[in-house]
Amino acid sequence: MSSLARSLKSTRLTAYAAYTRSPLQSVLFILPALIVYELGLFFFNHSDITGIRNGADVLMRHFYALFGLYGFYAFAASLLLAIGITFWVEYHGHGRIAIEPLYYLWMVGESLLYGAILFIVLSKVASVNIRIPPLFGPSVWQRVVLALGAGIYEEFVFRVIAISGVAALVSLGLNWSKTGAYILGVLVSSVVFAWFHYVGVYGDVFQVRTFLLRMLAGVLLSVLYVLRGFGITAYAHIVYDFIIIFFV
Repeated sequence: MSSLARSLKSTRLTAYAAYTRSPLQSVLFILPALIVYELGLFFFNHSDITGIRNGADVLMRHFYALFGLYGFYAFAASLLLAIGITFWVEYHGHGRIAIEPLYYLWMVGESLLYGAILFIVLSKVASVNIRIPPLFGPSVWQRVVLALGAGIYEEFVFRVIAISGVAALVSLGLNWSKTGAYILGVLVSSVVFAWFHYVGVYGDVFQVRTFLLRMLAGVLLSVLYVLRGFGITAYAHIVYDFIIIFFV
């Protein structure tokens, strides 16, 4: 390969990496899964699908309750607000919304790869068969819908909000380096991510082994988020859950 060809390939990969890590492209990438998830909740009777849907839902319901806010779709409204703000910031800053369809196919490929790697690593570490926790519905399709929600909302709360929030606070308050702040953010978000799988009526019974396993999953997903952004991380989480639903 000539030096010019290598330079062009490197430039394209750099452009792809920057494009796919942007908040707007992450939002566009997860929109189909978000729509399917919310439609699935609408069509499933609320008595058939658990009111507490995932760890992120538990956390955000407690947060909203501090302000007297309750409701099945309050969490979805907060994500939709974040999506709207993301679109406004991107359009206001650049005057247009850039779309690269081929990049989305590459993002799907990345998500499939990372989800499979996550499953292989965690199954090896666990040394036992992994099972879907009780909060996932009794039917396959209910579990599929809930897996979509877990991938989107848990990554939104425990990666986007938690890591970015901790990193920002540490950087401003303690004047830490960006690297140190993000390392602390990864650790804090991973611990909280693991812990909230045991909170609520439908949470698992606490065990040190499963806690450490989920903390490891949190660290791996957090590192992926820092390196590749929200969209790919959310789909990698979904792919991991789908592997469990259909193949374990």
